[in-house]
Amino acid sequence: MPKKWNQWKSYFEKDDTWQYDFEERNIDYSEVKKLLICVVLFVLLYGVHVSGTRVGLMVDEGICYMLTTNTDFIVLGKELEPYIPKTFDREMLQKVKSVVAQPADPLSYMSMPIHGEVVTAFGQNCDGIEYKADAGSQIKAVSIGRVKTVTNHTKYGKLLVIEHSQSVETMYGYLDEVFVKEGDRVSQGQTIAKSGKKPADNKPMLYFELREKSVAVDPLTKIKGDFPAGGI
Repeated sequence: MPKKWNQWKSYFEKDDTWQYDFEERNIDYSEVKKLLICVVLFVLLYGVHVSGTRVGLMVDEGICYMLTTNTDFIVLGKELEPYIPKTFDREMLQKVKSVVAQPADPLSYMSMPIHGEVVTAFGQNCDGIEYKADAGSQIKAVSIGRVKTVTNHTKYGKLLVIEHSQSVETMYGYLDEVFVKEGDRVSQGQTIAKSGKKPADNKPMLYFELREKSVAVDPLTKIKGDFPAGGI
């Protein structure tokens, strides 16, 4: 009996580790701060969205562009790299670029080179299509790629050729001004030129041609989407 009593006594004399610790603790509010920042940003963006102002329309177009357009983050990353602080984790940046890089097949996400009416369909006396376009309209790259050729052509006037892969090229003709040069890397949606006039009849328009394995293909069967009005 005394032995049993000593066992019980020793058990109840142990530290009450099960009791709640009422001592002051250091609470990490970082996650709460992140949540609050997200809520504030959402409220601000939603407020601008429903305002109906020009700023609201610009924000809507920008967000729509980011969500619906495949941007070449590799090129974008290279452009931003000189401005990144030395303390920034560059290894993480490389991982991000590798994750969001474009798919290998450029034909899977091509977009329109310009906003305009197609006045000449594929196969109608040419290997491409012709867009009606006001002189000086912005011409945009339909996909990421490298500028292969910038030249003057007797039929297509000032001509720009972009190589998107080893087998896919796009041609932009009747240009007035070209903003890129041979060897430049371009992003999808990047403004590469301004439209001019067709040499044959002096009408303002754009010639656009798509070649796959050196064979002309109807561009309208490959273009997947459009850019927001007044995009970048």
